[in-house]
Amino acid sequence: MDRDEFKERLANLADQRQNNLVYVERVISEFPQGHVLHGMANAMAIAMAYAQFEGFVKDSLQQYIEFVEVQEIPRAKAIPCLVAHSWGPAFKSLRADSSLTSRIKFARDRSAEMEEPLTFRRSEKEIDTRSNLKFNVLVELATMLGLDRSSLSPYKNKLNALVAKRNSVAHGSRSETVTELEVREALECVLGLFRVIETCLHAAVDDYAYLRRSEVSA
Repeated sequence: MDRDEFKERLANLADQRQNNLVYVERVISEFPQGHVLHGMANAMAIAMAYAQFEGFVKDSLQQYIEFVEVQEIPRAKAIPCLVAHSWGPAFKSLRADSSLTSRIKFARDRSAEMEEPLTFRRSEKEIDTRSNLKFNVLVELATMLGLDRSSLSPYKNKLNALVAKRNSVAHGSRSETVTELEVREALECVLGLFRVIETCLHAAVDDYAYLRRSEVSA
């Protein structure tokens, strides 16, 4: 997978999710203010907006991990956070058994892997959003992959508000109090984040953000 193919796949993912949001808008337009199902339609729209956002984050970040993997970069040339992410299972094993023997083996195995290509197991490619993709979780995911997080900051309050509404809807406590304005704000937030994340990932592949700076300039 080269950069152009990655960008095309990413664009297709974004288009699919955006189209789904268009369907959400169509549904809520069928149940205007005063309709007996108006509140329920709004509540369902909030849940769907969040679902499309979470799905896009999972799919797009997994695509990025797969893109990085096919570049066959030696771990020694990759940024530390990606190397650490690729060692997720090893860290879990070490936590389960932190004896001196296990620590020595951990260090020996990891040292031997530094010249091997950076690869990820299936569990590291599957993005864990904790089913509650608040702003701090999104930032943590971006940090884990070495992505620029600065463009996410304007969406902190909007995203947290969306997640709070979605959680309330899921628990059945606000299904009759979600307004059309809240739905519009949620949809705008999600569409904005689609654009920001897509731009961020474009920059990451264009700028070789997965490589140590010394390797980029070499």
